[in-house]
Amino acid sequence: MIRRSRRARRTQAARRIQAICLARRARYVADMITAADLAAERLARTALAAPELERLQQRLGRLPILGPPTWRRHWYE
Repeated sequence: MIRRSRRARRTQAARRIQAICLARRARYVADMITAADLAAERLARTALAAPELERLQQRLGRLPILGPPTWRRHWYE
């Protein structure tokens, strides 16, 4: 086993946490897009599609890339 310095271990841990957070954000955004797609499909089948689709497109325009505000930002993000 290779003996690593404390600094190396800490940076490695920080990188791991960063990767996890990034994956979580990506998953969140993908879920949002999927939900919007499904909703758009559902609305397209109904008669009142126009105003609803407009609203959906506006929501998609301002997608939160950083995930919901409940996720706290840390020094490692």
